Amino acid sequence: MNSTNRREDIKRDFQQALLTWAKSNLRDYPWRRTKNSAYKILVAELLLKRTTATAAARAYNPFIRKFPTVNHLFHATEDELAGTLEPIGLSKQRAHAIKELAQVLIQRYEGQVPTTLEKLYDLPGIGDYAARAIMSFSHDTPLAVVDGNVERVLRRVFQDQLVKIPNRATIQNIVDDLLPENGHRNFNFALLDLGSLICRPTRPSCYKCPLQRWCDYARIPQDTRLSGRLRGLRQARQLSLLELAKKAGVTKLTIINMEAGRTYPRKETLRKIARVLDLSIEDIAERL
Repeated sequence: MNSTNRREDIKRDFQQALLTWAKSNLRDYPWRRTKNSAYKILVAELLLKRTTATAAARAYNPFIRKFPTVNHLFHATEDELAGTLEPIGLSKQRAHAIKELAQVLIQRYEGQVPTTLEKLYDLPGIGDYAARAIMSFSHDTPLAVVDGNVERVLRRVFQDQLVKIPNRATIQNIVDDLLPENGHRNFNFALLDLGSLICRPTRPSCYKCPLQRWCDYARIPQDTRLSGRLRGLRQARQLSLLELAKKAGVTKLTIINMEAGRTYPRKETLRKIARVLDLSIEDIAERL
């Protein structure tokens, strides 16, 4: 068997493992029961920004009932929109952004959500993830979506093959290659949910993961995962043990024990260290 055939076999097995897991493990959100409604998927993506899926789910049905079309958004006042959005926070900012988006959709597209990536990219507040989600989940176009959860899964699975901190474009290329044409919707949902439920930033449940067979991270013993990673991050920034400890407001012994893998830091400790290393808490937790 040549290398190309072998690679295709691995890809097919990877896809099948993820899709099989999806059959009984996907989370149930109201927008996921929607097909062929780009507007409803668009609303879901707007609600999901800067909040949890659980919170967005609580606001989704009331929002759809009150504003069932783009035209309803267009004719609503920002105060009306903000009142409906209040349960998920940032209601005034969200209302203003939604009102601006509705105006563009009415003026340029007669109140319809565009059906191409290029046109979706031109909409205010719609980035690469949301545009691809709309295309995959409502237009049934085989496009891979990458958010923070998906990025974490792929960085771990292909950890040994990637540069230390791969950029989003690299991860996007990997997922694009893995995406099956048939079943792409559930494949996307599965990667999103796998990152949230199993491949968590801290304490991932590798033993439950359908991708552990291919995952570089899963093969690392737990104590090894905790050992040496912080040292590499610290040394890359040319910080001594004492300097990092002082800047983070923790003891030098805490840093020594973390680097030796003898302790797992509390979230507040992680937050302090992450701030000094100019990383997010998720980034530093993943690398420890």
